[in-house]
Amino acid sequence: MPADAKPSPEAVTYSCEACGNQMTFLAALPKTARHEAVRIFRCYACNAVRTERS
Repeated sequence: MPADAKPSPEAVTYSCEACGNQMTFLAALPKTARHEAVRIFRCYACNAVRTERS
C-alpha cells in the first residue's frame, strides 16, 4: 500500500471516548459539491457516534 493511501473504512477502528469499547463502521458518505467525504462509526455499547472527514 502506498504511503499516501488511506486504509479501507472497515480496516479503521476506533475506541469509544465515552466507554472505551470498540466502535463499529456504519457508513461512508461520498464527497459532494458542498461537503467532504465522511466516514461514520458507532459504539453499540453506549450509542456514541464518531465521524471522520477525509
